[in-house]
Amino acid sequence: MTSTGEFRDHYAEFELDPADSAEELGKKLDVQQRAWAGKASRAPSADKRREAEDRVAQITEARKELLDPARRTAYDTRRTQRLRAPEPKAKPQQRAGGKSLPGQQGGDAPRTRDWLEAARTEVRRGNPTAALYEAQQAVHFDDTNADAWQLLGALHLDAGDTAAAIQEFRRSITLAPRNAYSHFLMGRASRAVNDLPTAITWHLKACALEQDNTEYRIYLGDALYAAGRYDEALQHYERALTDQPEHAGLRNQISSIWSLRAEGAKTYHPFTQQRLITSAEAARRIDGIVDQALAVQPTDQELVQKLHTDQAAARYATGKTWRGRKSMFGIVLIFAIIVYALPDGGVADWTGNLLLLATLVLLVRLGWKPRWWHARKSLPPNAVQPDWSQS
Repeated sequence: MTSTGEFRDHYAEFELDPADSAEELGKKLDVQQRAWAGKASRAPSADKRREAEDRVAQITEARKELLDPARRTAYDTRRTQRLRAPEPKAKPQQRAGGKSLPGQQGGDAPRTRDWLEAARTEVRRGNPTAALYEAQQAVHFDDTNADAWQLLGALHLDAGDTAAAIQEFRRSITLAPRNAYSHFLMGRASRAVNDLPTAITWHLKACALEQDNTEYRIYLGDALYAAGRYDEALQHYERALTDQPEHAGLRNQISSIWSLRAEGAKTYHPFTQQRLITSAEAARRIDGIVDQALAVQPTDQELVQKLHTDQAAARYATGKTWRGRKSMFGIVLIFAIIVYALPDGGVADWTGNLLLLATLVLLVRLGWKPRWWHARKSLPPNAVQPDWSQS
């Protein structure tokens, strides 16, 4: 390595041609950076690792100076001036006993790269590949850094390597058990592998550690919703909505849960494969449920339309109408037998007329029922719920 005082000659350090273009220099530096980064991760000793780490840092510095046109022009000017001046001799730094410190030349202390901050910088730049490399180095050089494990897990999670992310989040939580964000990320990772019970457990822990974090509560509600635990999901959604009343997604999710409750008040017909309103109580429940769902002002127009349709159906189901049934044929048959068994055919006899009127009244009475009642009677016996509402 050739250097003059505090000035580093990057061309000489990395065997670069000063006549190369920025693109050519970038390719050569990329090759060396990958090589030294690999050596850092596989270093057999702390000294070797520190040496490789320093070289990676120097390459990063060289890239800044040589790949930017304006900075390169200024750098080349300084380099020309330095090369023309005589290079001063560097004095080795001495210990109290008179020996030089190991790993030091010319009084320059070995530099330690902040891998975690470098990873965060790459994340901000939108360069996940570089950020992942920096985070891997961060945990390699300091495997007790909970934040480094957390960031590495987050990068693996975003990259789709969920298994690695889960292991890294576990390391982070072990080192910092009260870090709510690590618990939250573990919940997301568990959800990514469709392990909903575990995801709910981690999200509950995150919310317990940071009770006022609305984002954590929304994710918990989403996990509960996906698991079919709608009542619990509704509680967390409604609490989150008090903090973010303009959150359209929350309002839609809350309305969806109320809509599911409305569906649950209906009875499934196995033959028509439709859900029917088969009691007065169900009609009243659905009407009230829809009012609750619309009160939060959902923005999903398809959902809003369904809610209005359910409410209209509930109100329509309470109205009465006449509908014939097969059992009525028996009544008509009995009437015909009685009438024609009377003297003179029974048609002119007042008794026959009275029987005719009574039969018609009975038929009307049997058929004139609320629509929900007719829907209930259309169900097969095994689909009828045991509790009848008042007619």
